[in-house]
Amino acid sequence: MKGHPVSVAALEELADSFLQEQPANQPDMLWHYTNAAGFLGILRSGKLWATHTDYLNDASEMRYARRLLLDAVSDSRSSAQNDEEREMLNDFCNCIGSGMNRNVFVTSLSAAEDDLSQWRAYGGGTGSFALGFHVSCMLVAIKENTETPFSLYKCIYEESTCKDLCRKFVDRMLEAFRKEQAKPRPGSDRHTVMTQLIQDAVEIFDKMAPMIKHPDFSSENEWRLVCRDVDLKKLPIRLREGKTEIIPYIELTIAKDKTEPRFTVHTQVGPSIRHNPRNTNLALIGYCGDFILAPFPIQPISTPYRHV
Repeated sequence: MKGHPVSVAALEELADSFLQEQPANQPDMLWHYTNAAGFLGILRSGKLWATHTDYLNDASEMRYARRLLLDAVSDSRSSAQNDEEREMLNDFCNCIGSGMNRNVFVTSLSAAEDDLSQWRAYGGGTGSFALGFHVSCMLVAIKENTETPFSLYKCIYEESTCKDLCRKFVDRMLEAFRKEQAKPRPGSDRHTVMTQLIQDAVEIFDKMAPMIKHPDFSSENEWRLVCRDVDLKKLPIRLREGKTEIIPYIELTIAKDKTEPRFTVHTQVGPSIRHNPRNTNLALIGYCGDFILAPFPIQPISTPYRHV
């Protein structure tokens, strides 16, 4: 509850409970699908990129979570007891997805080892790679080499579960507002408290939103490394070129140098439009001298690539 008034304690508890209700057993291996440029960048730098959640590849991801929350607000309007509560809910709706300063960054991984949809989505037709990270070793390495803390979470695809979470969130927000309204305050202070409550509620919801995904994407079996509450004075964001915009990201360091034993990454060389991986190409990759991470073992994938 650090940084928030007591009134949002119930919202914090709900968010913490949601994040802690993860599978007891994490996968042994998680995969990061990328293209040739991404593969070379990761192996040479020893780093992954964590992208700001408002700039993910699929712009609909965060909109889906926020839409479920807006639906929950709409359902709760009928239970609003007075004009002040209705005003608060309206203002809350206006703030969701409004560009408030929410610095949440994520790196996407998948438990699916050889998934054609992800070969297409992330590798494209010019070449595709899937980098396999042993989860327990990866988390230890990140903790040792990255100052900003990251946590690993499984994405939730069950729509009923996500809708129930959003409904509970709005119910608890209303309860918090009612407790604040019951306290004797001047009118100007009441508005200040309402504004602060809304800002805190949006910030807390955005802790959970990156794990709420549309059921149509369930085959991706996605897990996410999530970094929240980034202090931009200590860790400035970086910028990279996207297809249609400039994308903010932060670096997540797995290994800083080639110190032996090097961190090994199980490398799958995926399909492309022109040809499947050649054995000579795999050998050259294995003996590359400027990699910080070690691409071992290297496995060619026989899945054929076809235009969609």
